[in-house]
Amino acid sequence: FQAFVLVGLVADSQKVRRLACIAISSLLENVQLVLVYPLLLSCCIDGDEQVAAASSEAIRNLAGYEEGLGIVLPNIAEKCSSLGRVRVLALIVRLFSASRSVASEVSRSGILSLLEAEVRNTNDTLVTLSVLELIYELAEVEHSAEFVSKTSLLQLLSSVISNDAADSILRSRAMMIAGRFLSKFRSVLSAIDRRFQAADECECALEALGQIG
Repeated sequence: FQAFVLVGLVADSQKVRRLACIAISSLLENVQLVLVYPLLLSCCIDGDEQVAAASSEAIRNLAGYEEGLGIVLPNIAEKCSSLGRVRVLALIVRLFSASRSVASEVSRSGILSLLEAEVRNTNDTLVTLSVLELIYELAEVEHSAEFVSKTSLLQLLSSVISNDAADSILRSRAMMIAGRFLSKFRSVLSAIDRRFQAADECECALEALGQIG
């Protein structure tokens, strides 16, 4: 049965490819992941909108397996068109939101740097805006702040906000995203503030707030 599904993933018909992606999602325990993944990624990049959505969901399910995650992350950065890149980045965000353990592997793999690279690339405003929308989705993930703080995304957002030459819609979106991320640090500030009540920790708490500025 797997052979028929693999053929379906490379079919000319978009409907057949979509059905094959859906079938893969329910057969992951019985398929050779190393063979299936490149075909799913191709569907994500080159398929129509419905095929891309179905393949993205299948890859997200695949990443739920320890073996699958090891196959997905090292091979996700493929050379492709601007639309393909946005789809790959959307896939990264979906993987990141799957669970904290998957997010940890995504962070450790360094592929969040793909998002950073697209924000730095100012050649295509529409692509940059699409990537900012994906970062906004990333900011809504409960465990995002922990991992984003290890990247340069916040500094890049600051650069976009400060760039008078940037399109105003990009600056506006960057401000919204930065606000979303920073709101997650309120609990940290509150925890530090409560340390002022302890005489032996007051000085350290004051220094910590000074570091924040």
